[in-house]
Amino acid sequence: MKPIKSFFALHKRVHRIKSLFSRGEKIRYFIVLVVLVFTALVEMAGIGAISPLVAVASDPGLIERNRILAELYSMSGLHTHKHFILLMAVGFALLIIGKNLLSLFSLGLYTHFTEMRKHVFGYRLMEEYLSRDYLYFKHQNSSDFTRKLINEVNIVARNFLYTWLSLVSQLFIAGAIICLLFIQSWKIALLVISVLGLLFGGLFAFSKDQLRGYGKIDYDYTEKRYKLLNDAFGGIKEVKILHGEKYFTGLFRKFSFIISVNNVKKDVMSVFPKHVVETVVFSATALFVAVMVGRDIDISQSLPSFALYIMAGYKLLPTLQKVSQFLGRITISMVSLDRLYDDLKEALSVPKKIEETPRIMFDNRIRFDGVTYRYPDATENVLSNIVFDIPKNSCIGIAGFSGAGKTTVVDLLAGLLLPTEGRILVDDIPLRSNNRRSWQKNIGYVPQNIFLTDATIAENIAFGKDLNQIDLEAVKRAAQAAEIDRFIEKELPKGYLTEAGEKGIRLSGGQRQRIVIARALFRDPELLIFDEATSAMDNKTEAAIMESIHRLSAKKTIVIIAHRLTTIEHCDEILVFKEGHLAAKGRYEELATENTVFKELNALQK
Repeated sequence: MKPIKSFFALHKRVHRIKSLFSRGEKIRYFIVLVVLVFTALVEMAGIGAISPLVAVASDPGLIERNRILAELYSMSGLHTHKHFILLMAVGFALLIIGKNLLSLFSLGLYTHFTEMRKHVFGYRLMEEYLSRDYLYFKHQNSSDFTRKLINEVNIVARNFLYTWLSLVSQLFIAGAIICLLFIQSWKIALLVISVLGLLFGGLFAFSKDQLRGYGKIDYDYTEKRYKLLNDAFGGIKEVKILHGEKYFTGLFRKFSFIISVNNVKKDVMSVFPKHVVETVVFSATALFVAVMVGRDIDISQSLPSFALYIMAGYKLLPTLQKVSQFLGRITISMVSLDRLYDDLKEALSVPKKIEETPRIMFDNRIRFDGVTYRYPDATENVLSNIVFDIPKNSCIGIAGFSGAGKTTVVDLLAGLLLPTEGRILVDDIPLRSNNRRSWQKNIGYVPQNIFLTDATIAENIAFGKDLNQIDLEAVKRAAQAAEIDRFIEKELPKGYLTEAGEKGIRLSGGQRQRIVIARALFRDPELLIFDEATSAMDNKTEAAIMESIHRLSAKKTIVIIAHRLTTIEHCDEILVFKEGHLAAKGRYEELATENTVFKELNALQK
């Protein structure tokens, strides 16, 4: 039962991966299979041609006695058997050359097909992930995406699809050789099929479950290693200061050792059937020759057939060995296919079109009209019945204790989340899922955790654009507004084309913050959001940054989430949140004397 169960498991996975193909890809897949069948037939012809060549070489008189050979000899116009035998030898050599060229062509064809599927799987999966709602990413680890897009896509495309096509190729060749043996002697062919079928079926059934187990271990510990690397190098400053090198190195050593030991077991188990079959086949051949010699049987009359069997065995044995290895590799890769299938199915079902829509006009005010927000599957509201207005070109501060709902307000304002109840209105136009991308074109965002890519300063300011598409004058205007232009032009060796380094490691904290402010200003937004953007800075740097921000307030609408209340001292209005409710609003001086929550916040910072 186990071989039958294994066959259906393999058939299910093959059907799954074929279901991911478009109509054009299915046609190309069919063409690949046709070429593989034709290659197998030519392979069979190459093996079959050896028997008549050996026969006439050992007995030239056969040319006259065999009707087909006699007709070919007559058609050739040659006058001696010797020349005809030479012609047959040249024809055999050309057939072998053609067969090998065809094999190379078919290999290139299905390799190209596989690599293009890997390419499509990868970029469509990337497209699918980035098109998902913001909430999806709040429950994911970034290393999972790296692993899936690089490691798992490669396993599905190379270790499963490519290996499957290689397996099909070898099965066609093995089938063609066995058909040739049937033509020569159906009894011998039946014996070969029975022995090898039972042998391979039993060995594969024995190793299948172990190989799947090795595949799961490989998947799980590769995932752990990706997360570990992400944590170690993502927080390198804390690792160095807190002397965490030994901890991370120890974990990496443990995971790496488990993967390496698992790979040894996996590789040995993959080739185990090959060596068992090779031992049985060669031992049987040696026994057959020994019996023939021991009984003084003359094998000269059987030389052509013996040559055919030797040639067939020479090709069939490595072919069956490859079949065994390929089955092992496919079994291991099933784990990755099963875990990635749903994401791939979603990614490949309908192309994701991110439509470029015009901005929503913002001329008067933004209104939170009875806004309540509750995260999916949560029972408690994060925000409840929030009502306030943000007039255009005003500066609004947001204050509150940790967990009061400040960040959720900003996420709603930025269109990353939509209210559970109530409305967010921009000049009386409600924000919905179908227009929030239009609204986001009005927004410049400066986060608490600075994010810079390992690219040029210009590419970091004009975020999301290729270097050759960047309007450098617009970049310079944004840098000037963020008051970072003199530093870039005077102190950086290549100016705006200087590499920032990974996460902007070559720049100071204040310089990185100003680059991010320039990025927020690059699209000339109507609304600027500062999400505790100066919380990690010293007082002097923070004061300089805030001075630059307030110079923008006459031209832009600014919302500032405060880490230190001094950063919102000059705002037109301050919104004070407590436990998901808007506790108070007013100017700094008024709140500092009249509001209990604000006074508590102020007292904690003194």
